[in-house]
Amino acid sequence: MTKTLKLTVLNMNCNHCVATITKALEGLEDIKNIKFNLKKKEVKIKGEISLDQVIKVIEDAGYQVDK
Repeated sequence: MTKTLKLTVLNMNCNHCVATITKALEGLEDIKNIKFNLKKKEVKIKGEISLDQVIKVIEDAGYQVDK
């Protein structure tokens, strides 16, 4: 089932951060869309994914997700 997750990534500050997180998330299957808002430090991910899986991938890339 496709769902949209909205997460706050506390230490996401620039376009390099966006590129790093995008590359990490693209390694997951079933990601349909990723949108970022640097001002709000938010990422919206659409796909057939689990919250725990997405948080792990972002944290493994070196970023802190506000849970």
